[in-house]
Amino acid sequence: MPIDVLSGRFAARLFDERLLPRWSIVLGMISTSLLLALVVLAASIADGTLQLPGTGRGLLNHYGFQVSFLAAPLVLLTTYYAVSLFLRILRDLEDLLAPGADISLVRAIVRPHINSIFLRSRWRGMLWLFMFIGIAISVAIFSRLDAPMTYWGNDVFNATNYRYGYLAGNLFFLGLWSLIYPIGFFYALHLTLSMEMIVARLKGKNLLRLNFLHIDNCGGMSKFGTLNFVVMLIYFWPALAVYAFHFTHQYTYLSLIAGAVVVSVILVAQSLYGIYWVYRTISNEKKQAVLLLNDQIVKALNSTRRNFAAAGATLQYRDHVISVNAFPYSRNVATAVNILRVAPTVLAVLRYLAP
Repeated sequence: MPIDVLSGRFAARLFDERLLPRWSIVLGMISTSLLLALVVLAASIADGTLQLPGTGRGLLNHYGFQVSFLAAPLVLLTTYYAVSLFLRILRDLEDLLAPGADISLVRAIVRPHINSIFLRSRWRGMLWLFMFIGIAISVAIFSRLDAPMTYWGNDVFNATNYRYGYLAGNLFFLGLWSLIYPIGFFYALHLTLSMEMIVARLKGKNLLRLNFLHIDNCGGMSKFGTLNFVVMLIYFWPALAVYAFHFTHQYTYLSLIAGAVVVSVILVAQSLYGIYWVYRTISNEKKQAVLLLNDQIVKALNSTRRNFAAAGATLQYRDHVISVNAFPYSRNVATAVNILRVAPTVLAVLRYLAP
């Protein structure tokens, strides 16, 4: 029987019966983004700031704002999909359990993480902390908007001098930095820690069983690698917005470059730590399976009948087990992960070296 991962009316409304994101919610996010875009456009038109003279950055060439605007729904949609994938992994966890595993014990391990996903535990305090930090950052940046030439090296359409652009543009930034990004970062960290803790506890209690014949060549664990890649994307969208600010402002200040490097460090750490316990589980299970198969081969060859056919078949299976990838990434996902984790630093360095 699949593990129940939804409880409560609100949780059930977020996902359909297959635990996939509801199209109504996805379309709602996209529609809201389009409506906000129209509001900001109208504000800029009212202020006459679609284009600004000289080095000024009007709405049409404020690339930092434009990419940030695209990043907002992408962060929310990616986070939404990541939670959906996490819940589906937990629902299908029985496929990875050892025969006779105590389902009630598995549910006891999983349940606290499901509760915290829906903010029914003390984990939600971390979300409030992220939101508070986002508000503080917003206030600090907004205080610079009365003299954008001094701080950024150019005028901007959302400066204090432009009433409607200031209100519309900065209300968006406030929502982005104090709500959307905190939600994304909260769930990125939450899903990573929950995934690791669940796998570690299941492994520690000998409840896991890998399928070395699984088509993913990862013992059936590639879904954890896919989830880790989706989590990396949550960090990547804000990194693109940071990069776009390099093209927006005259002053490419150190915080932008440092921010890109920090994001790359986060992505590298995420690509490794996010699957650490999954990697250890696959590696240990491979080692134990190979030792057992070696014993079977030796016994088949040393028996009085010298069963070469059985030894050959076992040897072939042992070689297959050895070829199983301990990193739970399918080939395509592994390529995407390798590109993603170095992209922010590469882009920042290229921008820094560009004339």
